Amino acid sequence: MACLEKLRELEPILKQKHGITKLGLSGSVAPGDNTGNSAIDILIEGVSNENCQKANI
Repeated sequence: MACLEKLRELEPILKQKHGITKLGLSGSVAPGDNTGNSAIDILIEGVSNENCQKANI
């Protein structure tokens, strides 16, 4: 699952740079039931609104 692998790769960088405490996937991508038209839903926990705006997330 390329999406989950990429998220795991970026997690330490995002935690350090933006103070994110937890990342996760939801929707059809999480269990691997996604198709080419599926949205990627990323859950972000522990980041302030100010840091969300700075990170453009």
